[in-house]
Amino acid sequence: MRPRVSLLILVVLSTILVGWTVLSPDEPPRLTVENQDKTRYQLTVFTAPNADSPTDVTFRATTEAGDRRDIGLADLQSGATYYNVTLAGDEVRSRHLTVRPTSNTTTTVETWEPGNTWGYVVEGNDDESIIGSDVITCEREGQRAHVTIVDGFQEQWTTHCAWERA
Repeated sequence: MRPRVSLLILVVLSTILVGWTVLSPDEPPRLTVENQDKTRYQLTVFTAPNADSPTDVTFRATTEAGDRRDIGLADLQSGATYYNVTLAGDEVRSRHLTVRPTSNTTTTVETWEPGNTWGYVVEGNDDESIIGSDVITCEREGQRAHVTIVDGFQEQWTTHCAWERA
């Protein structure tokens, strides 16, 4: 009699756990910026629901000559000097954070939904230029990205497009 009760409890608990997993909301992407410098940086994390690829994301930036213009990700990553980078587009949602000196900052992209493109831009403080940026397209939940800043440069970055639910 006791093994049946234990088996029944196990079946009920398993059903509750499986139901919770299936009904739980999608886990948004998480970004960690590791700042090894003694300088603080500005971080913009964004999601672009209508972008199907990184090339679909448009930024507004100020050039070294002081002109404000639309640029793409390739321009942003080209090594050219840009300041005051914002995201262009009505559907783009973003959040700004400060990455403190010699610390890690971790944030989630709460406005992300499965299928959205998301990314980040790290800028220097006081009108310095772009330190690093990336645009990520992954339809799976549980995405992770990690950026390391050393000597004013995005020394390394990794992205992980997590598992897909069956």
